[in-house]
Amino acid sequence: GQNGAQLCMDAHTLKSLLAIFHAETSRRLALELEYAAKAPGSVDWELCARLAGSLEDEMILLKPAIEAFVRGES
Repeated sequence: GQNGAQLCMDAHTLKSLLAIFHAETSRRLALELEYAAKAPGSVDWELCARLAGSLEDEMILLKPAIEAFVRGES
């Protein structure tokens, strides 16, 4: 099932991690997703899905930099 509170927490955590990498576009998308998931009333799951898709695309671009960081090459 869909859990807005869990999505909000996950987006918040991801946003914080992305700030470490100065990944501003991804961090902004995670912030928007966090806010969309805690919208009062009912969550706009279509908006959340679009934001998550954009965030996934950005994360694919970031993956090489994150992997280099993990290997100590940053």
